[in-house]
Amino acid sequence: GQRMLVVARDGVPTTNLVWKDTAIIPVGSTVDLLIDASNPGDWMLHCHIAEHLDSGMMTVMHIDGAAARERK
Repeated sequence: GQRMLVVARDGVPTTNLVWKDTAIIPVGSTVDLLIDASNPGDWMLHCHIAEHLDSGMMTVMHIDGAAARERK
């Protein structure tokens, strides 16, 4: 429902910025994301390995419809 740019991996800036809806993050790594949060609603951010959901690798991001309309 949202798109993002991976702007850095492990603190190293990304040279090829491409809009994505998923990012592969190896164990022990970090990514810096720039999210285009223009699609209102509640959106779950999660690991795609179902067993990881039980360990808390998910959260919900709320995008306010009014705020999204103001940016247009």
